[in-house]
Amino acid sequence: MAVRETSREKNAAFDAAAAMAAGERFLAAFLFAAGRIGGSLSPFGVSACAASGTGLRGAAALAGACLGYLATGELDWGIRRCAAAVAVFTLLFIFQDARWARSGWAAPLLAGLVMALTGAIGAFAGGGELLDELTSAACEALLSGLAAYFFREALARRERATELAEKRRAASMVITAAAALMCLARVEIFGVVAVGRVLALLAVMTASLKGGAFAGAAAGTAFGLAMDAAALTPGMYTMAYAFPALCAGVFSRFGRLSFLAVFISADAAAVWFSGGLFSDLGPMFEVFAASIIFMLLPAGLLNRLGAVVQPMAPGVGESGLRRYASHRVEGIARAYLDVCAAAQLGAECVNDNDVARVF
Repeated sequence: MAVRETSREKNAAFDAAAAMAAGERFLAAFLFAAGRIGGSLSPFGVSACAASGTGLRGAAALAGACLGYLATGELDWGIRRCAAAVAVFTLLFIFQDARWARSGWAAPLLAGLVMALTGAIGAFAGGGELLDELTSAACEALLSGLAAYFFREALARRERATELAEKRRAASMVITAAAALMCLARVEIFGVVAVGRVLALLAVMTASLKGGAFAGAAAGTAFGLAMDAAALTPGMYTMAYAFPALCAGVFSRFGRLSFLAVFISADAAAVWFSGGLFSDLGPMFEVFAASIIFMLLPAGLLNRLGAVVQPMAPGVGESGLRRYASHRVEGIARAYLDVCAAAQLGAECVNDNDVARVF
């Protein structure tokens, strides 16, 4: 009876975890489908479907992507991308037992090919400028395939046993976060402050304060390029994120107040040099909002976030063997704990006045 109850509890916990993971994929795919590059390109919803694979997570990602495309765009625009997402999920489901489908490049290639095919069909049937339509379709297909690869790498839960694999995972997580913030950049407060850009500034500030000038500049370049691609600004956000992070990172040892003073000053100079200080005050409002939020963040939270952006020490990748041994020992200990619990349940003393039980 105890074994059955334990099995039921494990199944219930597994079902709850699976449902939670499916919900996360649904929300992520909806967010990625709502993003735009240049106003019309939206490759990330299909990429999220390809990265999620088949099964419950894949079905949830497909539902989220389709809902995001149809809810945030025009009907004909959304239907084409919904068709691409459905085609990618169907192909992955049909060929899931094939050997080539288990490769890490299978889902990204399928996403790129399906997006290219649907884009070409839409270009020939749209009646617009054929060359421009085909160029946009090719760019969207390329971005969809690359994003699917990086999403898949970032979401994979396998252990990284080498230093190269850990660096590839870190780069994939940065690209995935940049894509998510690109999608959130469409959410604006009072039509001036974009939520995605404020969050991107917080990430850049954290990287610069805890990781140093070069880590901050790298994060500023990555997130700035993403914001420029979303807003079609010619490098303004890249300059407004990377240059302040580089300058403020030098003063990271003097505390948050000095760090933010340098960051705001350098950001104003970068926006001034890019010619956007008087034409658009949004970047300045965003950096002020991000600075206020950054000052209010607890020190413990900043330390935990800073551990992610710390430069990797030499030989960290070889720690995968130690993690593997630790997990194996933990599994053996849990197995012995289950055996002891079962033995304890079976050895409970029940006084039934039977003297023969003693012998």
